[in-house]
Amino acid sequence: MTDWVMIDSTVLREARKRLSLSYEGVARQIPVSSKTYERYEKNGRVPRELIDTVAGILELDIETAKPAPPRVTDTWSVREDFALDVIGRLERIEELLKFLVTTADTVSET
Repeated sequence: MTDWVMIDSTVLREARKRLSLSYEGVARQIPVSSKTYERYEKNGRVPRELIDTVAGILELDIETAKPAPPRVTDTWSVREDFALDVIGRLERIEELLKFLVTTADTVSET
């Protein structure tokens, strides 16, 4: 699956025209077919792996966002919450079993 970078189609078109390049002129330098480059321009998106090439050809400065820092979670607190939940459920099961035993004893005595 292709990872796309969105660039306003007007920016791509005006940069190409400023350099007096046709679709084919840009496409040959990438290299892709002229129809493929035309689609990039009209859709306002370029495959991420080609963005530096296209920016160089069209003399565009591309600012790329810094990747988000990795998300760090406190797995110990997640485990502790899970353990407390399990303990609570086990205690409830224990209460129900005691109730069933008491009820069974009462029924068997009658």
